[in-house]
Amino acid sequence: MKEQSVARHTGITCKTYEEGRLFLNWILLEGKLFRVHRGTWNFYVPSLNYKFPYVVNGKINCLHRSAPDRNELFAQLPDDQPLGPYTALDWKKALSKTSRQRAVENVVAGQRLHQANLGPRFNCFAAIRCLKSFWGHEYGECIGVECGNAFALPPKPKTREEEILEAGVLPDKIKSCVRQQINGYVTDLNSVVGVMPRNADNEIEDLLRALTRVLDGDHLDAETGK
Repeated sequence: MKEQSVARHTGITCKTYEEGRLFLNWILLEGKLFRVHRGTWNFYVPSLNYKFPYVVNGKINCLHRSAPDRNELFAQLPDDQPLGPYTALDWKKALSKTSRQRAVENVVAGQRLHQANLGPRFNCFAAIRCLKSFWGHEYGECIGVECGNAFALPPKPKTREEEILEAGVLPDKIKSCVRQQINGYVTDLNSVVGVMPRNADNEIEDLLRALTRVLDGDHLDAETGK
């Protein structure tokens, strides 16, 4: 594992693994097996506090039974096709997003929530350059986050939607982040239309550029590009 600074003024770093092999409830990283807890959008490595997205060719994937078939979605479904509380366009946007992009959005939103005492700390990216199954099938680049353990935080009253908005964060479309909390903290950021930081386009763009320099050009300084 190699850890590099992404943005020195914020203390954000990136921990990079060349390869990971995912099998059922385990992941192999640098010759060591770690237990995995699986969700529908992410798998969590509790001993390392890593939360990784499922990916297909480096783009976000969802394992929920309601998720449309990717090939059918992109090849056949019109954008305005209703799919439960979402549209086909909502799903297309979610599943077209790279794990890099979503990780950056999560870090920016997560930092804002943490600063408002509404969520655990988000201060590190966790990157697997090539995620594979144990049988060798390649899923591509997988970028997640290292985040604090909300179970270890002191319990507090449940975070209200108004508090999330005041922190500069938009809840997900179906308000899962409001309903599904741990010890009163917001931890569930990913959905078809997921949690997003408000008015953060420039911040997201700058952090994504810095992360890309770290991942694609180890010889470059993450902040100056020189």
